[in-house]
Amino acid sequence: MAFIIISKLIIYLSISILMGSFILSVISPNHKPKVNIKRKYLIMAVLSICVFSLTPIFPLIAHLYESMGLQRSTTTVLLTFEIGKALIFTIIIAVFLLLMLIKINNLKQPIYSWTGCFLTFLLILGLSWSSHAHSMEQLKGFLIHSVHYTVISIWMGILFVVGWFSSDFAKWRQFLKWFTPLAVTCVVMTIGSGLLLMTVVIDLSQYQNSWPYDYGQLLLWKHLFIIALLVYAVINGIFIRRRVSTDKNFNPLPWVKAESVIGLVILSVTAALGQQSPPSKLGDDTLSKLFSFIYQGQIESGMNVDFNVTSLSMFFFFISIIFIVFIIYSYIKKVPAQVTLLLSILFVLSAYLALMMSIG
Repeated sequence: MAFIIISKLIIYLSISILMGSFILSVISPNHKPKVNIKRKYLIMAVLSICVFSLTPIFPLIAHLYESMGLQRSTTTVLLTFEIGKALIFTIIIAVFLLLMLIKINNLKQPIYSWTGCFLTFLLILGLSWSSHAHSMEQLKGFLIHSVHYTVISIWMGILFVVGWFSSDFAKWRQFLKWFTPLAVTCVVMTIGSGLLLMTVVIDLSQYQNSWPYDYGQLLLWKHLFIIALLVYAVINGIFIRRRVSTDKNFNPLPWVKAESVIGLVILSVTAALGQQSPPSKLGDDTLSKLFSFIYQGQIESGMNVDFNVTSLSMFFFFISIIFIVFIIYSYIKKVPAQVTLLLSILFVLSAYLALMMSIG
């Protein structure tokens, strides 16, 4: 399972880098920092998608191997299982994108950049085809997952590419003028589609009742890290936007990198989440070990999670707020952005403990 999770993470990261690179290549040089991402990295991203998209089908083939043999089991998985059909579609699109990256000399021409965006979007559709949401709600789940995946790839992709492949920050004000409203739109759509995606998997009114299970625990961790990510988004989109207007020597890239690291953590949790069974399919043997360790009350499958605010839960809640304030204060006092990553982790831990200690 660990290898499949890592594979999913690499796919998410590869998709984001491709989408971010193609979008930035459409933008005028006067409205973005100088980005130097080599063609070989884009080719490696496409190859990674091709290779690591294969990992989910191996357990299925292995399961059918004894009764069908290698050739028949492979054919059955690829041609009759939805995950196999999605894989074939993904590989075909990836080959077209790979050929474009290899054969086209000037990829910065708008027509090739937009073609790259379109092919990357088709890859997202292929990956959404094999998602939990599609398997549970068919077309509805597929569409919601596709929108969710697309807006995250746009937002995170631009962050990753600008944060790690920019060689200067001379045009930062011009960059923020178009990226900030785009990022806000992506955030709103991410939250909206994320809530719709949750309704496909679990009943929102039963959200806290999923916490005793691994799926619910991962979902909670993801949401807490999203809060931390939004704090960085506010710093980068509002505070730094004002600062670069008055201080041309200020380097915003470390803060963008810090935000992208939190984004990478969220993608990691999302990859792990995709390998867990939704709550509706859980049994007694799937209760979370972490939840069992922290919660000292009686635990049973299907238990209702009720809240009872205690002095200890309030303590951790206030501690979590303090860590959020410290992140913003660190920016004001010009503390290195790397330090705030530790503060973000401490915020998530304290907020998590506040919620866990509130369970009655």
